[in-house]
Order: sequence, then C-alpha cells, then structure tokens
Amino acid sequence: MRKLFISLVLTVGLVAVMSSCGNTATNENAKEANAEQVEAQPEATVDPTTVTTSKGTYDFKMVMKRMYKEGVSIGKAKKSLHDKSPNKNTKEKLLESAEANFKEQWKIYYGSADNDEAKAVCEKAFQAFLKGWEDGWNS
Repeated sequence: MRKLFISLVLTVGLVAVMSSCGNTATNENAKEANAEQVEAQPEATVDPTTVTTSKGTYDFKMVMKRMYKEGVSIGKAKKSLHDKSPNKNTKEKLLESAEANFKEQWKIYYGSADNDEAKAVCEKAFQAFLKGWEDGWNS
C-alpha cells in the first residue's frame, strides 16, 4: 500500500511538471500573439482636454456632459408629447428633429465649430446628445 501511494504521488508530480512545461510554451506563444495583435491595431484616438469654438475655450468633459444632459431633457419632453398623442407624434418623427435640436443648443452654448478639432468634438457631442435623448425617452 505504501509503494502504491508513493507511486501515485510521483506520477502526479511528474504530470504536474510536464504540464507546467507545456503551459510555459503555450504562454510564450500567447504573449507573442498578443504582441503581434497590439502592433497590428491602429493607435486609439485620445479625446482632447479642451475645445475652442467661436465663443471660447471649453473643457471637453463638461461639453460632453452638458450635451448629454440636454439630450436627456429633450428626450423626456418628446416622450411626453408622444404619450399625449402617440399616433401624431411617433418616436421616429420626433427623433428626426433631434439633430436640429442639437445644432440649436450647440450654437447657443458654443457658437460655431470653426476648426477641425471643434468639428470632431461637435460630432462626439452629437453622439452623446443622441444617447441622452434615448435615455430621456426611456426614463
């Protein structure tokens, strides 16, 4: 019985050692594959910290937050219109006016996006506005 126990312990130890050798090779291959994958990916775009428009320079995060909140507010208002008269005010019809609402709010707060960086921020802000609009509609 003792010899059987010792044999079993040695066998388990041998299997463990052999498995770890195989895992080391596998880990090295995985690391190489990850490194190749990282090299193949284009560099991620970094959001600016500020944006300059015709009315001044603003903090990027605050612009995103403000336009999201505007979207939530308008989305709630449009949902209220829809609830009062769903046949007349369909979601699709009300959503069509979202871009015009955004442009109006953008001009009030920030003026015109007169450079490439401001235009890119304006587009990101529009996406935040649409997300807010949907969140306001669904709240």
